[in-house]
Amino acid sequence: MPPLVESQRRSRHGTWIEIDCERLLANLIILKGQSAPFADVIAMIKANAYGHGLLEIAKPLDGSVSFFGVSSVREALTL
Repeated sequence: MPPLVESQRRSRHGTWIEIDCERLLANLIILKGQSAPFADVIAMIKANAYGHGLLEIAKPLDGSVSFFGVSSVREALTL
């Protein structure tokens, strides 16, 4: 798993995003610790993970969440 996922597309404003996959998983652990025991967690990665890359965001979360929320059958099939 790469430690960072950087958006491949820069906006016309010259901005970009870097997502720290280790931090993403650490935040998930915190969320699970504050949830009811045995609660399911759904990672909403619809619309290409809000533009950050469907597979790039889903891969580090795979096995750590109960479900993925997607916006279309195409995205579900991609996963």
